[in-house]
Amino acid sequence: MSVFERINKRGKKEYYFRFKIDGQEYYKTVKEATSRSDAEKAEAVVRSDLLRGNYSLAEGRKGTMLFDKLVEKYKEYSKNNKKTWKTEEGKVDRITQYFKGKRLKDITPAVIEEFKTFRKNSKSKRGTITSGATVNRDLALIKRMFSIAVNNGYIDKNPALNCKVPMFQENNEIIRYLSNEEEQNLIEACSAEYSYLRPIVLTALQSGLRYGELINLRWSENIDLKNCLIILTKDMTKSKKKRIIPISSILFEEYEELSKKKTEDYLFANPKTGKPYGTIRKAWITVKAKAKIDPEFRFHDLRHSFATKLMDNNINVGVIKDLLGHSSLSITQKYAHAKDNTKRMAVEVLAVGYK
Repeated sequence: MSVFERINKRGKKEYYFRFKIDGQEYYKTVKEATSRSDAEKAEAVVRSDLLRGNYSLAEGRKGTMLFDKLVEKYKEYSKNNKKTWKTEEGKVDRITQYFKGKRLKDITPAVIEEFKTFRKNSKSKRGTITSGATVNRDLALIKRMFSIAVNNGYIDKNPALNCKVPMFQENNEIIRYLSNEEEQNLIEACSAEYSYLRPIVLTALQSGLRYGELINLRWSENIDLKNCLIILTKDMTKSKKKRIIPISSILFEEYEELSKKKTEDYLFANPKTGKPYGTIRKAWITVKAKAKIDPEFRFHDLRHSFATKLMDNNINVGVIKDLLGHSSLSITQKYAHAKDNTKRMAVEVLAVGYK
């Protein structure tokens, strides 16, 4: 029995109940009860409400869930809703190590600000200082986690909102891209045990697709070799809009060879699982090193290379916008700066030999 009686400070008898559901304790004094029977009826109603999801009784105990538990909920959510959830696992595990053992209500904006400083001063495996952009990605992930906590009633407010924990300012004008020679070196580096990267890298360079878009391509839904088209469905794109990209002659040859060996519906299926590769991070670092490419060059920068080469060849900015799936021309226009830099490098060649 979880109903008890006691004598309060005024010397009157009162009844209260105390019980647990899924390890969470609930306690309440039933002021209206004049008998144990009344209190037991009240307890039965409360238990019923709790089991139906009405946690109003637990308002005072909101936020007692441990961050570790929220991480479990977030991983479950990601597996069900995000095709590229595996690429986040490293970030999630790193964040978990910092907040491990803390209750949600104890993770305040000030605590997240401390994490922000800690991450900014930490070093990567390569020994380089963590960039503000990388820290921002971690902050965005923490914010998504707490959004789930708020939506499920585990806590009332999201402590990671931008207004509470400002992100680092990023220099979005920096566009990293490869020269023709670097592109060739990178493709040649995708050989032997890393040969599976060749069609993935070529697709990024020849289509401008994001990693999350290209890694989930299927022969049956997204590739039309007859009409030389890559067709991205709404659920695959960041903008949630269908996008069609023509397949170049080089990419067509690559896909023809790939189609002869296919055993799965996914273009880039991991032979061990039959599913898309979760991450290519280690292989990417290795082939970059073999090709002698800047260690800071990201896979996403292949998309920048695609856009910059189109801009350098005077392709209409509206066409580039549609190929990249940008929402506005202003986003695409940043590649015009890269084009200006290319022109400057070209004329600077003439200055060689002068004193």
